[in-house]
Amino acid sequence: MTLLCAHCASNRPPPTHQGAASEIRTPAGEVEEPLAEEIEALEALTAQEGNQPEAWQRLGTALRRANRLPEAARASWHRIELGVDWQSWTNLGNVLLQGSARAAAAEAFEHAAATGPADEAAKNFLNLGYQQSIFGEDREALRAIERAERLTPRNPTVFYDRASVLRVLGQMRDAKNAAETAQRCTGPKGGPHENVPPAHQER
Repeated sequence: MTLLCAHCASNRPPPTHQGAASEIRTPAGEVEEPLAEEIEALEALTAQEGNQPEAWQRLGTALRRANRLPEAARASWHRIELGVDWQSWTNLGNVLLQGSARAAAAEAFEHAAATGPADEAAKNFLNLGYQQSIFGEDREALRAIERAERLTPRNPTVFYDRASVLRVLGQMRDAKNAAETAQRCTGPKGGPHENVPPAHQER
């Protein structure tokens, strides 16, 4: 995959993101009043001063928390148009992932990995793999886990996640080996390795 390519320079979304907002499935639910007020304030701010990247980033995050995912995707993409960085790609990827647009999320996370910290990029791919495994996309989950491993080779979460997926696939010997590797990658007294990012967390 070509990262941060001509699509970015031309301020046009990559093909995977074209129409991605329409692919997103938004869970139903009421929005808490403080969050609704935050969104209203951010919408007013971006309407008044539309060239503030941080305001669009915060708006995209707030809309995602409110499960207003198509709007969150549009706000997150506008943030990217105002100036690409790894956080903006991560934010868009999280919106797409929450909306079950997993292929588009994977592409956004690749863009984030091009310039972002390895531990943050690995966390993105582990979260992607976790959701793929929930939806029975085990082969895709293994690819996401392998991508996280290339970014953080001594991350025990990588190997724990791999062991979980391999067990589902019935590959018990490989699952055992992965679990043993996870144990070897932990720090002193069984604590996590200092470079291990937490995964599967809401951000």
